Amino acid sequence: MNTDIRILHFFSSQAKEVTLFCTHKTPLAHLPCELIIKPGCYTLFDAHQVHFEHEGLYRIIDYKNMRSFQVIVYEENHLRFFESLAWIFLHGFKDNHMPMDVWIKQAVFRNILMECGPVAVACHKLLLSLGIASRVIGLNVGSDVYKGHVINEVYFNDSWILIDFNQKIYICDSDSNFLSLQDVIKKGGFCATTHKALLQHSSSYNSGLAYSFDEGYICNYSFIYDFYNFPQNLHNWYSEFDIFLCSEDPTKEMFVLDNIAHDFLRFDCVQSATGKKYYTFLNQQSFFEKFYGVIQ
Repeated sequence: MNTDIRILHFFSSQAKEVTLFCTHKTPLAHLPCELIIKPGCYTLFDAHQVHFEHEGLYRIIDYKNMRSFQVIVYEENHLRFFESLAWIFLHGFKDNHMPMDVWIKQAVFRNILMECGPVAVACHKLLLSLGIASRVIGLNVGSDVYKGHVINEVYFNDSWILIDFNQKIYICDSDSNFLSLQDVIKKGGFCATTHKALLQHSSSYNSGLAYSFDEGYICNYSFIYDFYNFPQNLHNWYSEFDIFLCSEDPTKEMFVLDNIAHDFLRFDCVQSATGKKYYTFLNQQSFFEKFYGVIQ
């Protein structure tokens, strides 16, 4: 084993060091400087041959030359890919406005620091680019314009499922079955749901790549974010959301489920000329028909 180079494989429940070095007589393609690669054998740092057989996130640390980077090995395991995305993002604001072609290159060398909305949009665009159906879900509290959150709904195993890449959880029922936004609405809201961790520890903690405090990670939002890492706090927080929004193209439009007498209409963001064009209010039947093809 080469002691100058360490390779870490990150799972939902753990991170462990792995030995992937191999020997091939024929020359291998160089490991590309890309975030997402296919499983296979590659030449690493012009001298080492490595075999990425299993899917997931890998972090490679070269101590001798003081460099590190990460790759997501992905071919068909969607759940492992969702976990890998959760490892990539940390809660912050430094990269909020970074376009996809930029952050996906930066992510090879460091974590990406974004708040919930930019994380959801970034994951949405990336999933669509890989042929995985996705949309962006907005959540709000009718009595408080500042208490909002943004997550994703992803098509997996012939069903839509809710994934919060920012808080690093799946939304589930009491039997740990994945739920869609439609399921949540039928249950009367998030108070009747639970969640399953994408990563089995504090979601604000991440290891393997270095970052500095001036990159926008240690901020007021992050202190609040750490508070919601406690499962009961997170459940109570989610239970307050009573406004549900959905969009397949959140840069252009957002559809609001208008099924309760909430105060969302009074918010300035809705009443402005731009807001009136951006937000469309649908009753529950129309909302379900549009996004799930089902009239209830």
